[in-house]
Amino acid sequence: MDTLHNQFKDKMINPWMRKLQEEGEKALLGATETSLMAAKELITSALLEREDRYMRELDDKANLVGEERVEDLTAVYSNLMAAEGALKELLVRAEALRQRLLPSL
Repeated sequence: MDTLHNQFKDKMINPWMRKLQEEGEKALLGATETSLMAAKELITSALLEREDRYMRELDDKANLVGEERVEDLTAVYSNLMAAEGALKELLVRAEALRQRLLPSL
């Protein structure tokens, strides 16, 4: 009876479990990759919109003179530096997540 059990396990159960695991891994990797691409597109789109807004604001502020211009340019520069720092942190976290979920890529 043990021989029959072992043969059934080796020829039916184990191959089925391996295939099930492979399909699950492929599905997870596909979903993760799709999510990462969608997030990247969303972030890129948002950044382009924000860049356009900042450029319009910068053009508007080009007409300012004196102390007002310095204050506004300093605020714009500070915002851009903060956004750059946040994006760098986001990139580090996204890369760590990618490495954890997709170590072979």
